[in-house]
Amino acid sequence: MKKEFLSILTAVMLIFGIAALADNADIDITETETGLSVSFAAPEDGGIYVIGAEYSGTTLKKAVAYHIDNAVSGKTYTAELNGFYGGSVYIWNDNQKPLFGKTDYAVTPPENDGIIHLRGDKIYADDIEGVTVDGTTVTITTVGDYIIEGTLNDGQIVVSDALGKKDAVNIELRGVNVTCSDSAPFNAGGGKIGITLADGTTNTFTDTSAYTNYTTSKDPKGCFYSKRDLDIGGAGTLKVNGNVKNGLVCGADMKIKKNANLDVTAVNNAVKGDNGVEFTNKTGTVTIKTTEGDGIKSDAIDTDIVETGAIEADKGYVMIAGGTFDIDAVGDGIQADNYCEIMGGNITINSGTEGIKANEVDLPVIADDAVVENQFVNGKITISGGTLDITSGEDGIKATESVTVSDGEFDIDAVRDGIQSDGVCDISGGVFDITTNSGHTTTVSDDADSCKGIKADTELNISGGEFNIDSADDSIHSNWNVTITGGDFTLATGDDGVHADYTLTLGTDGGADDDFTIDITTSYEGIEGSVIKMLSGTTYLIASDDGINAAGDYQEGATLSSIDDIELTAGPGGPGGSGDWGPGWGNDDSSPYGMLYIKGGRCYAEANGDGVDSNGSIEMSGGIVIENGPTSGGNGVFDIGDSGCHFTITGGTLIGAGTSDMAVTPTVSGQGYAVTSGSGSMGGRPGQSGGSSGSAGTPVKITTADGTFAFVPKTSWNWMFATMPEMTSGGSYTITANSGSASGTQIFGKTVNNTFYGLIEND
Repeated sequence: MKKEFLSILTAVMLIFGIAALADNADIDITETETGLSVSFAAPEDGGIYVIGAEYSGTTLKKAVAYHIDNAVSGKTYTAELNGFYGGSVYIWNDNQKPLFGKTDYAVTPPENDGIIHLRGDKIYADDIEGVTVDGTTVTITTVGDYIIEGTLNDGQIVVSDALGKKDAVNIELRGVNVTCSDSAPFNAGGGKIGITLADGTTNTFTDTSAYTNYTTSKDPKGCFYSKRDLDIGGAGTLKVNGNVKNGLVCGADMKIKKNANLDVTAVNNAVKGDNGVEFTNKTGTVTIKTTEGDGIKSDAIDTDIVETGAIEADKGYVMIAGGTFDIDAVGDGIQADNYCEIMGGNITINSGTEGIKANEVDLPVIADDAVVENQFVNGKITISGGTLDITSGEDGIKATESVTVSDGEFDIDAVRDGIQSDGVCDISGGVFDITTNSGHTTTVSDDADSCKGIKADTELNISGGEFNIDSADDSIHSNWNVTITGGDFTLATGDDGVHADYTLTLGTDGGADDDFTIDITTSYEGIEGSVIKMLSGTTYLIASDDGINAAGDYQEGATLSSIDDIELTAGPGGPGGSGDWGPGWGNDDSSPYGMLYIKGGRCYAEANGDGVDSNGSIEMSGGIVIENGPTSGGNGVFDIGDSGCHFTITGGTLIGAGTSDMAVTPTVSGQGYAVTSGSGSMGGRPGQSGGSSGSAGTPVKITTADGTFAFVPKTSWNWMFATMPEMTSGGSYTITANSGSASGTQIFGKTVNNTFYGLIEND
């Protein structure tokens, strides 16, 4: 339309007069939900305007135009005059010449059928009990069931705040489109609201500027707002465009059910329920986008809505049992101020901060109708099913109290920690694919944010699941204790594979070798804890520094008389790629504060630092440990602390091959052993001299009372130690370099590029 088109429309009408534009039978006008549809045959070639104009006398009140480029004479065209519902329709050419028209076309008023009809600038709700109309605002004032359809250009649907929190107001939306320029297009200040989205319909609510007209007694908190409980169901779609602040907001409990679909865009929070938000197993598709805030949120701390300033102990939740979610949020994807429970659904999250977060907030808690001051509301996340694909700018999943996972599929790509609990983390099942800070090749400085795979501040317990973790920092980490009794793990890390500041327990007493499998494909240190208990399961590890490291720092009052009396803290491991030692690192072997217990299970290790290391002592009574490396000086195959520390073996199989530098020969009782040079123990690091040597991949013959074994080393070596139950106490046993046979039964080891490295019993 030319720039001056609308301004000259009135003048043109005065010149030609309405009578000059006689009604033309060739114009066909039909009413639609969004306005009028006009069909006609073009009277000439060229551009044509179809104009809807509403006059009051000679004053133009409203004009809507539709332009057709390059019309062909005689061809039929259809023009949609959206937002225009009655008046006169004119056909002009591009030279602003009126051609013909239909004057004073009036929309047929809807039947008085008990339905609230929205018609652009008009609302038809004649004789509907409990409904009042004031201009472009329709207000529901009493309990009951209501049906609304049509388009409202600049107005509101309001539920009166005079209704109580138990007064049920049920509204069926049958293709509604409401825009409001000065408030929330849907504003329920009172009542318990039930929304039904008619099958197959899209119901759109849009705000456009700051709220100045509240209608109800308080400023609505979002574009589609209910102060009290809100249930949404039906196999339609609710589309909310929150251009001012929040999108879909409930000041109490919100429930999405019965195949309902949501499409919510908001500046701040998209879907927000202050007591809680629940998506049932019948939820449909939920699409969410924010430009500043969180995707789905339960903000229990909002005292403007929680009028007592307190929160019930079971409120502040987000629950998801089903549905398909696509969440794109600048803030958190999902945030709850109490607990988040996920039982199902297909959830995709792209968030600028946390993917899923549960806060612990200090609020008065209502218990037994009394307000209990200074109570912490739990920050818990529980996941028992569903598929979660999370990309986050900070942590993938974070809880201040606990994370509990029993099932589900997880694909997490986080800049910080993949899964993090400030308290306890318990995982008993699920499939996990976790990448943090672009993976193990990323260099992490000492002062960088934590970017671990799975992290807990207190207890971290894993009893099942499948884990593929590629982390810039530790793959599995606890600031207190780690216990692994089940699961299958593939770990690649720029620092430790599995780390506990205090006690790290692998397996159970009397457990089986197949209780779990840990495969640490690359690490700075493979397994690290102040106290390490290896009881069952199978572990493979490759480390650029220590393979197994019991690295404890002294705590005041600690003694070495019993493991139960030792208070130890493991150092944070190596540099994670930075080349600097982390704070609290136990790098002084003269500090005898670390304990390694090997009672069962199997471990295959390749290490460039100390292979099996303890800042204190090592005690082995069962299991199988095979250590390859180191090959250069400054480290030892085995290493213990000084000041009376010991490495004693009373059972199990231990084979170590690598450099003779700093070699420690364990004290063996109850079975025999063989060493390439020297025997016995001379304190922490007995001197060794002479001995054989061998190359990587060349079998070594080990002679025992029960026959011969072969050991295929992964690294070259000039010092080797072997003990196994087949070496009965008091016998004579030998290690013969470069003379073994790799045929026979593979006892334990690792196959790399079709070559087996480890222990073989010769046929």
